[in-house]
Amino acid sequence: MTISAAGDETLTVAIVHYNTPELTARCLSSALRVLREGLPGAFRIVVVDNCSENEKFEALRAAVAQLDAPELLLVRSCINGGFGLGCMTALNYSAGKFIALVNSDTQFDDDCFSPLIAHLQDHPDIGVIGAQQLSEAGAPVRSVGFNESFLTRLKPRRKHALSAAAPADVDYLFGAFMMFRREAFAQCGGFDPTIFLFYEEMDVCHRLRANGWRVVFFPGASYRHLGQGSVSALSDTKPESDLSLFYVIRKNDGYWAWRLMAVSKLLSYSLRAPFNARARKMLRRLLAMGPPQALSLRVGQTCNFDYINR
Repeated sequence: MTISAAGDETLTVAIVHYNTPELTARCLSSALRVLREGLPGAFRIVVVDNCSENEKFEALRAAVAQLDAPELLLVRSCINGGFGLGCMTALNYSAGKFIALVNSDTQFDDDCFSPLIAHLQDHPDIGVIGAQQLSEAGAPVRSVGFNESFLTRLKPRRKHALSAAAPADVDYLFGAFMMFRREAFAQCGGFDPTIFLFYEEMDVCHRLRANGWRVVFFPGASYRHLGQGSVSALSDTKPESDLSLFYVIRKNDGYWAWRLMAVSKLLSYSLRAPFNARARKMLRRLLAMGPPQALSLRVGQTCNFDYINR
């Protein structure tokens, strides 16, 4: 398959949709507006529908048609492989030097893409960069994460996520909005599709740093995150979150790091179980879960973008 760039396709924006056509259409409309102002003719937006319900997909397709945007491509997947695999599917249709992975429940009031691209161009050692996340009401909220382990949970959390006046190196960026240098994303292998939801950004940032790339929070640009659109209908996401966290820790930090975290979770749920039905449920799930696999087959792989897109 040959992918032709939209003009000089400096930026590819990848968005994964799942049963949220109204939110996704709102995101697309705001992204198109600011990108046409900041990067006219130099971007492409690829939306992957992760096997939504038929009526939800048709609603999204109608909304996309109404936008009448030649820069926008809608692709439907036959399987819901989770957020990471959805993003990787979108990038089969990309040609940009920079890649922005954007949640469907985000909104752009101003152009936050161009400042991030400029900073990446000025600092070739940065592999991924993220902007300041705002709540739906426009208030700054925490935009970065801290590598999770038993020991780091005992340490005081750093506060630079809200107070930084200048770009700062961080452990990882929240996945609602991440902009990668294409070369760096390909070198570290992109998202690990073993992870269905949660902590894929911690995992990919770990691998970027292991390959010598910087992970940077840039407070001079911002976006709104309206909040968990695709997962809001799920009754309880905590089991999936624990599953992903254990896998990422076991994969990147080893057996004992996973074991310490698992024991701490086990103790936490055990202490609350006599008084809390949800804690009892989580305790049962944790006991039945068993150890995660040690490694993903994705470790050490790269993304062969050039073969696909030329």
